[in-house]
Amino acid sequence: MSALLTSSLQPATRLMGALVWLLLVSGCSFIQVLPSLDFSKAEYRSDEKNVADVLDEVLFSDSPVALSHTPGPTEVLALYEAVVGKIKNDARRFEVASRIAELELAAATYTLGDRDQVSFQKAIGDLEALVKLSSINTSHPEHLYPEKAKLHYQLSQAYDLSGDQASSIKNLSLALEVLALSGGDTSSSIDLKLELAFRRAEYYFSEGQLREAAEDYAMVAEVVGTYQTHAKYMLGWSRFKQGDLDLALAAFISTLDQLLSKASLPSGLKESLLDGAPSVSRSLNKTRANTELLDDTRRISIITLDYLDGVESLASEMAAKGKPDWQVYLYRSLADWYQEKERFQDSALTWETFLNENPLYVSAPAISLEVIEIYRRAGFVDDIEGRKLTFINRYDKQSAFYQQHGEAVFADYSVTLLNFIDGVVAQQHADAQAMNSLTATAVSTRLNNLSVTEKYIEVAGWYRRWLLNFDGHNRSPDMTMLLAEALRDGADPRGSVLVYQSLMSNHPDFDRLEQAAYAVVVGLESIYAESSYAEGSHVERIDAGLFFARRYPNSPEAPATMVNVASILFDLEKFSRAQAIAEESLSIAPLYSAQFSNSGLWNTALRIAAHSGFEIGEYATAEIHYHQLLANVPHDGELKAKLLATILKQADRAQSNGENTEAITHLARLSTIDRVAPLAIAAQFDIAALYEKSGDIASAINQLTRFKKNHPRYPGVEAFPMRLVSLHEAIGNDLAAARELLQISKSAGSYEVRRQALFRAGELFLAANNEQFAIGAFRDYSHTYTLPFTTRMEAMNQMDLLYHRSGEPGKRRFWLRKKKNTFDKTSKHLLTERTRFLAADAAFVLALDRREVFEKVVLKQPLKKSLKRKQKSMTDAISAFEQTADYGVEKYTTGATFQIASIYASLALALMDSDKPANLNELEREQYDILLEEQAYPFEEQALNIHQLNLQRGWDASWDQWVSRSLEELAQLSPGRFKRDEIGVGYAKALY
Repeated sequence: MSALLTSSLQPATRLMGALVWLLLVSGCSFIQVLPSLDFSKAEYRSDEKNVADVLDEVLFSDSPVALSHTPGPTEVLALYEAVVGKIKNDARRFEVASRIAELELAAATYTLGDRDQVSFQKAIGDLEALVKLSSINTSHPEHLYPEKAKLHYQLSQAYDLSGDQASSIKNLSLALEVLALSGGDTSSSIDLKLELAFRRAEYYFSEGQLREAAEDYAMVAEVVGTYQTHAKYMLGWSRFKQGDLDLALAAFISTLDQLLSKASLPSGLKESLLDGAPSVSRSLNKTRANTELLDDTRRISIITLDYLDGVESLASEMAAKGKPDWQVYLYRSLADWYQEKERFQDSALTWETFLNENPLYVSAPAISLEVIEIYRRAGFVDDIEGRKLTFINRYDKQSAFYQQHGEAVFADYSVTLLNFIDGVVAQQHADAQAMNSLTATAVSTRLNNLSVTEKYIEVAGWYRRWLLNFDGHNRSPDMTMLLAEALRDGADPRGSVLVYQSLMSNHPDFDRLEQAAYAVVVGLESIYAESSYAEGSHVERIDAGLFFARRYPNSPEAPATMVNVASILFDLEKFSRAQAIAEESLSIAPLYSAQFSNSGLWNTALRIAAHSGFEIGEYATAEIHYHQLLANVPHDGELKAKLLATILKQADRAQSNGENTEAITHLARLSTIDRVAPLAIAAQFDIAALYEKSGDIASAINQLTRFKKNHPRYPGVEAFPMRLVSLHEAIGNDLAAARELLQISKSAGSYEVRRQALFRAGELFLAANNEQFAIGAFRDYSHTYTLPFTTRMEAMNQMDLLYHRSGEPGKRRFWLRKKKNTFDKTSKHLLTERTRFLAADAAFVLALDRREVFEKVVLKQPLKKSLKRKQKSMTDAISAFEQTADYGVEKYTTGATFQIASIYASLALALMDSDKPANLNELEREQYDILLEEQAYPFEEQALNIHQLNLQRGWDASWDQWVSRSLEELAQLSPGRFKRDEIGVGYAKALY
């Protein structure tokens, strides 16, 4: 081979031209079917330039020779050997030499029938040499990686053909390693890699090296290509033989997915999936040649599933695959396989699992019926009823299946559904009736966790279901009546009434409408008896009762129904109509007089007429009717109360007409009829109100006082003291009102009432100039009620004012401090401007006390000692005024500022006026005065500055008396600047 690469043959132009032409129209491939590896089906094709292209680029012939015959491999090989030495480019010469080795291999393969093992040695030797040269003859060996991989592939073929399986598989592996180094990013490299891996996997599998085979099959199976489907199938077998059943199943399922996926399904195949394997195979025969692979994969998949968890494993795999359309094909195969083995429950479970996983599958009803048939054939009768119930739940008109597929699909199984629902309804109603016939003890228990009423509700649900699915059927009226009765027995009167009403509306010719109409009346009455409903429901009762009584007047229930309607109208305050209906009921009473009177209907009708007359204002007539009724039932408290009410109404009418004296007369008459009656007792209070309205407040007070004395436990009498307070205040008797409030503050049950009463009592004592009681009230309030905070502050402020007025400064200071301290300790969210003002006021007064202490300290000899006391009191006073200013109240902010400035000025003046040391001569005294001036000067300056700040506040915001006084002080301290006419300043509330 090295000679071929380095020789320099003479040019043979015509021969070269023929060679180029020949290479352009011919090719060489491996066609021999070899043991294990089967290289006859090689798919790899290089996407690089072929050798003919290379030769055409490096050899030029003006006139290629036309060949008289197609040359054989030996002639072509000779032509290549003749020109290889003419190629100058090493890489191109390497490619031609590779082609020569390929032709040698082809020639040896051509003679394989003679079993000439030696014929492969030259090709093997040349290929081995080329492999070595591909690694050392270039500075960039990675450029030759794909070609080197191809050389290893050809070596693998040559070794395999020569019977050296070990070398063959070794070169396959080397080819894969070389491709891995090259990156394998071209399509030809990827195709070669897949073919190499598949060939090696086939070898490993045949040798029983299942783990290695699985690795190679898995790699091939991941890439779309010629080998992918078979690689998935063989990967499954590799896993299966290793015992990795889960992985094997996944591989087999993936194979089926590729064979049966939507992309490859022919027209009509999807519809055949449910029919089973033969149908699918017939469809596939028209489109592809790998039907046998499909059948084999299906069979081994079923076996693998059986080794695993059967249908559970299948469902899991189908879910992982996104439940493809073809899944029913595998479910069918597994179910049929179980039936063949007479494993009927497993077969049924397979289909039931499919239905659970795919409830909306269009043929689900047919599959459900097939499950029922499986149980029937197997003799599992007990399981059939449950499946029928499941069929109903899954496919009736309230199911998601029906919503998906509609009436067209429903028609296919509606007859079966009707039979199933009929059976369930009949059995459920029979069970409910059986429960209803049990003894009282048994009824109190629960059968199947249901009470009798709950059972009837369940039955009603089934009747509704029947009607939902088969409305318009000739049995609909009867089923509707049974539904209404079931709801009635199930303690659902509202539902029952609605169904009866729909029956009457939708089926006017039904022969049991009278029974239905009265059932509506009874049902509505039971609803009203149990709950409070809106007026509309009462109108419904009225309409139902009148419809029944007038439509069926000969019914024994008609009179009672009519009286009940009158009663309803009266309750609704439709008094005129109630009176008319009551009279109508009295007019039909003679037809059933005995029943009418014995049942008390006459008395009820008469009561309605009397009450209605009362309500529409015919009080005199009503009073007569009530006397008539009381003649028959003299101890009827309700009637007596209504009689009293008629008199009360007459009093009200007189009062409305301004005839208060007549009204008082009527009210007083109530006590002559029944002095202990609530209305009669209440009338005594009303008399007091009438006195008040007439302006006779004194009589009103006397009436209330008597009432309180005579009826101390009467409900509401505890409110009389407040009423008396109001009356006393109305006539200006503040002292009496305050005393009533004081009693209320001690005895009222409500905390809030007691609190307000005590504070108001203090105010009224003040108004009555009774300062002693006012102090007591406000003191008690301040110590007792901490909230509301504002009111407590007002009470403490009243104590401050009262003690100030009474000239008791010590007690006043106590309340001043309490006001200030209470404000300081209270949460900020409770504070108001008013309480802040009160606190600032207290702080200011207390600060003035501190200043008074300051002013009383006299500077005398020894000056240092007295000055220390003076400065200490000054600091206390200034601190107190600063705290006052901190409250931010305008009036006291400017006042505090003025006082602070005045304190500094006062100290300066005190220093100047202080005692002088004795025995000073005139010079020493003059020097001492100068020293005092120097000491006093800073204080004067401080006073001047603070007064100026106060003045500035007046200019910027607010002018008040303290600002004016600061201006006056400044005129004294600095007359050149400040002793002038005032022009005007602003008004402010802010602290400096």
